[in-house]
Amino acid sequence: MKTARAVAVCLAFVAAGCASQDAHPRNAVRLSSVGPSSSVSPSSSANPSTSAPVVAPSGYPPPAHVGVLATPSHDPVAGVDLAVPLTTDVPRISFTHAYAVGAQWGPGGTPTKGPTITLALVTSPQTGSQNADGSLTPLMNRSLTYVLTWDGLPCPMPAGPASYDPTRLCTYGTFVDANTGQDLFSYDG
Repeated sequence: MKTARAVAVCLAFVAAGCASQDAHPRNAVRLSSVGPSSSVSPSSSANPSTSAPVVAPSGYPPPAHVGVLATPSHDPVAGVDLAVPLTTDVPRISFTHAYAVGAQWGPGGTPTKGPTITLALVTSPQTGSQNADGSLTPLMNRSLTYVLTWDGLPCPMPAGPASYDPTRLCTYGTFVDANTGQDLFSYDG
């Protein structure tokens, strides 16, 4: 399943003109432009995602940072636009639940550092389902989503004859629906 998802994401990146190994999130606007978690809602009791500290899944390090997106941004590699959630955008799952789901699709193995977990409204204009008329219905369209990113980890070995630089560091990311807990897609590069 992970391979099929990776192929679909890679095809979306190629279609977007982002196939170069040098064109990935660590070279782009950071996904982790976040503000304090308390900005999600006026009261932490109204938002279960910020009422308790984030607990890492067993065997994983604690997150590097947790919060709500404070500044809109665009990630050209993942092909997503990130918008600041409104105070009325309350997730049904917690940051802890998102980490448990996202860790399954993150860097593989057990990473040496935890992710940045950002709650944002995400739109993926270049990834989704193709309609009969050739237009695209985005996978995410201002969807309340947890964006998990692991920066500065060793890159995966490429499949095929491509050269491999073991000193090159990559970013891994995964998008978890903040209402259903479903992992939407993941990337690395």
